[in-house]
Amino acid sequence: MNMKIKKLNIKDIYYFIKINIFIFLAVLITFPQSYSKPIPPGSGEGDVPANILFLLDSSLSMKNPVTGGTYLGLSGVDWAVELSDGNLIVGEKGDGAVKILTAESKKDTSFANGNINFTGKPKDSTCDNSPAGGKALRNFSSEAKSTASGAVSSADIVWFGSQATGHIVGIKSDGTCKAVLQTDIDHFKTLEIRRIEGEDILFAFGRTWMPRPSSKRQQLGYMLVKNLGANGSDYNGAQIHCDLHRGFGEPRNNEDGPDNSGNLFNTTKKDMSLDMTVSKNGDYFHFSRKGNLWTFKGENKGNNLWCPVPIAQGGGEL
Repeated sequence: MNMKIKKLNIKDIYYFIKINIFIFLAVLITFPQSYSKPIPPGSGEGDVPANILFLLDSSLSMKNPVTGGTYLGLSGVDWAVELSDGNLIVGEKGDGAVKILTAESKKDTSFANGNINFTGKPKDSTCDNSPAGGKALRNFSSEAKSTASGAVSSADIVWFGSQATGHIVGIKSDGTCKAVLQTDIDHFKTLEIRRIEGEDILFAFGRTWMPRPSSKRQQLGYMLVKNLGANGSDYNGAQIHCDLHRGFGEPRNNEDGPDNSGNLFNTTKKDMSLDMTVSKNGDYFHFSRKGNLWTFKGENKGNNLWCPVPIAQGGGEL
């Protein structure tokens, strides 16, 4: 029997290759390859033994805070400033101020007459400006367990706000009291020192309760500016309480007081602004307010005492 062999043409070859590629792809999709990892050591099935050690922290020390990579035993840090020798004065949360020896990464145990923490005390007679006599000391307190916003002067005097008393407390680098500045601030927000024309100028900003005519008390902004002198330690220097309550207009009537719509009054009242900074020359004040930066020009009131002025006199929003 004679069999005829059909000669394949180009179309048949192309069709054959196409079918085989399709079958190959179908097999790959239907039966995917799996890649397994080797059995881990110590599972009992491998050939590599393993010793596993579990350490339990029964002292709860893992909950303690770490500062600068070295455990210092601090309960928390509210603020910190650097002294001229490189050491730090730190506002410890709820426990006054403490000195950190940076070279040794530890607390200075001789600080505050060996108390380690400076927390001040009522009727403190050890400050340079403590009044004489028991009666005069009744309202003179350096108590400062809860502190706010420290700043350091040219003489390494560290100044910070005491939330308990509303006073500004200055301590020396050894942790002894330098001076107490009495203010009407009920809650401190910012305290800064700027070197202006060869003198240290202290700016303290916060809020306080103040009465209004024929209305209830309200929380208003408060700013104290004090000239600490050329060496940054003159607690008897000139000072001024900046008027943050005056708007750009004249008083509407005796009941309403000044026209305070917008402006410096609204920026500083209550907790509208939680922070503030002053330019290096005192000519600008920057307030954070609801996600924006409000900038007011500064005005020299004499003795290098600078205060912010309302928008109509040059302030504004950035």
